[in-house]
Amino acid sequence: KKDTFEENGNRIDLNLFRGLDFAMTEDEQRYITQLMTSGDVSKVATAAEAMLGVLELSRRGKMPHMRPTISKRSSIYQLIEESQQAKRSDTAKQTSQVSRVVISSPNSRQRRAQHRAMEMSLLRQAEYMKTHPLPVRMPKCVELTLSDPTETKFPLTFCDDTWDGTVMDAYSKISISGSKKKKITRKRTENKTVFRVLNGGINDTNCGDARIEEPRSRVLVASVKNEGGSKGVMKGDVVTHLNGEELGGMAAAELVEELRKHAMTDCANSTFRLVLNAELSTAEALRRRAMIED
Repeated sequence: KKDTFEENGNRIDLNLFRGLDFAMTEDEQRYITQLMTSGDVSKVATAAEAMLGVLELSRRGKMPHMRPTISKRSSIYQLIEESQQAKRSDTAKQTSQVSRVVISSPNSRQRRAQHRAMEMSLLRQAEYMKTHPLPVRMPKCVELTLSDPTETKFPLTFCDDTWDGTVMDAYSKISISGSKKKKITRKRTENKTVFRVLNGGINDTNCGDARIEEPRSRVLVASVKNEGGSKGVMKGDVVTHLNGEELGGMAAAELVEELRKHAMTDCANSTFRLVLNAELSTAEALRRRAMIED
């Protein structure tokens, strides 16, 4: 199985899956690669939601060989629905007992071969990453327990920011300091391979920051604690979708108010989903990265 890009429309890039490739079928890997490299923020968000579904199923012991064979577009939405159904089941233990299959242990020769294959795969991925760097904030989806976001126990706080309209922003580290008044700083990379991505495969550090839009407002995660950190949320992540809907220019205060309304009306122990970093700069960076020849 290849680790990087095959011919157009048949690509798999294991670097996009955040270590979850073991829990996905090859068709799912191929289709999520297509979504992640489409340049379309809604498709990138769908891929992030699907990978959360894969993670939840794998935690319940439900691996690809335990699922019916499903293909292409329907598989992504089926994955999401299947993960939600699994979560509604009584316990993860019951799920894994129903799904359990007996797999014979590999002998020492097979283990050595598997180990060598894994080493070679990781080496190829590392070499590919040297010439095809990923954005510093990759798209991801998290599900958190719903509560009043104005209370101190809420795991996240938010702040307003402005995207400068460039693809370079996807490769610029965001730092946030201060308590009441937030100070946001960006560290622009000087990595030559990043400029190669921005410039469509041409090595030219004078190509600029690849401006693609006018500046626009966005919401950042300003602080993280408790459940937020354990689910992989990081300070500086860009909040792009709430419960499947794009924020669309919503300010931080408006997001807090929306979450507060949900907390007041939804039943106890309910959850909410955030998609992070499925924004235009990251989507375009992933698209340009995918177009570069090896």
